[in-house]
Amino acid sequence: MISNKLTLEAQELKLNIDIAEKLVQLPLACLERQFPYKTGITFSDSSLATAPINYHPIFYGCFDWHSALHGHWLIISLLKKYPNLSSREKILEIFNTNFTEEKFNKELTIFQDSNNKSFERMYGWAWAFQLYSELITWNQSDAKKWAKAMEPLIATFRQNTIKFLDLLIYPIRSGEHTNLAFALRMAYDFAVLTEDEAFKQRIIKAGLQYYKQDKNASFSWEPSGYDFLSPILEEAAFMSRIMTESDYKKWLKQFLPDILKKDFNLPVAQVKDRTDGKLVHLDGLNLSRAWCLIEIKNALSKSIPLQSKNQLQECIDAHLKAGFQSLKSGDYAGEHWLATFATYALLKT
Repeated sequence: MISNKLTLEAQELKLNIDIAEKLVQLPLACLERQFPYKTGITFSDSSLATAPINYHPIFYGCFDWHSALHGHWLIISLLKKYPNLSSREKILEIFNTNFTEEKFNKELTIFQDSNNKSFERMYGWAWAFQLYSELITWNQSDAKKWAKAMEPLIATFRQNTIKFLDLLIYPIRSGEHTNLAFALRMAYDFAVLTEDEAFKQRIIKAGLQYYKQDKNASFSWEPSGYDFLSPILEEAAFMSRIMTESDYKKWLKQFLPDILKKDFNLPVAQVKDRTDGKLVHLDGLNLSRAWCLIEIKNALSKSIPLQSKNQLQECIDAHLKAGFQSLKSGDYAGEHWLATFATYALLKT
């Protein structure tokens, strides 16, 4: 299998065409694989007691809705960066077949059902913002057509995000899908890209409301056994976007003082069974920690000593390498989604 050959050596912590060729094969292998599948919807009536492809005509593969969606994001991101990928024609065929107004309207139906207003909130919505962002920034006629078809879904997620934030009193600090800081970070990037000032300001308001007063976070609290996101680092990465560098450094010193120390160290997460769909989450944690640490280091580029930067970089490299080693497991429990996390991390290096 291609995944068994996918490794990342110490000197190869940058994305290149060879790694991209291997990464893209992982979602391509499951975008059209209907089973096994984990549905997260609420059945309002017996009409949904059917194969998932009948109510998710686009995102029915890769085990669950959000993995199928961010698998599409991975493919588009890498094809944009490397337009001569060997699988280019297959990719274009899949997208031209599935990214149609009719199929997106069918996808939207689930989110219009009052019993499913929390479906994929906000993890899947966040990845949808990322996918749409890739499409609208690709100067390719097909991509513009696909983005147009996707617009009603994106408009719904934007509206639903605002409604949710208006009701949410407390932040969600989970290390899994419901983590709020992760979703706000992606939604913020989308708002900036699309020059949606109202959405951007609503996200900033939420971030300051939920996180500005946080102090004394400790990595002794993490990870939990099923984490694929670090609640601490996702919060820190998000806040780097909505504060000036000087204000952010002051905030970070109160929130996570250890990260600025010259002897900062964060051991990589360990996994004993990569056939267990929950335990393998920790492989994703290593990759998501890496992208958060990259963003934190970049946000502080002008205001921390070189030794602290180097220490952060060592930690980033260790987590990237650990995360990439997990991609060669050969088991579907991790292979249906981990390549997305690897790609997202590498695109930030």
